[in-house]
Amino acid sequence: RLPAKIMHCWVERHHGHLGGIRLLLGFLEVGETLEECCARETFEESGVSVDTESISFVRSQPWPFPRSLMVGFRARAKSVQSKDSNGSK
Repeated sequence: RLPAKIMHCWVERHHGHLGGIRLLLGFLEVGETLEECCARETFEESGVSVDTESISFVRSQPWPFPRSLMVGFRARAKSVQSKDSNGSK
């Protein structure tokens, strides 16, 4: 459930399932902090630049891939670049 002050939640279409959506996701690069990963992946997947000072950890859970962890964050958007459905700017 989203708190009342949150106005938008970015999701993307999940083409593997009819009518499905998913939250943005990605993988941590070597030498990158989790917060840097959150900002980079959000921009790469959606064109949304986030205020890095606003990034806050929400929750984590094991992921089904070996030696992996799924983490969730909240952040405020700074700017948005439009992208088409293929991820192009």
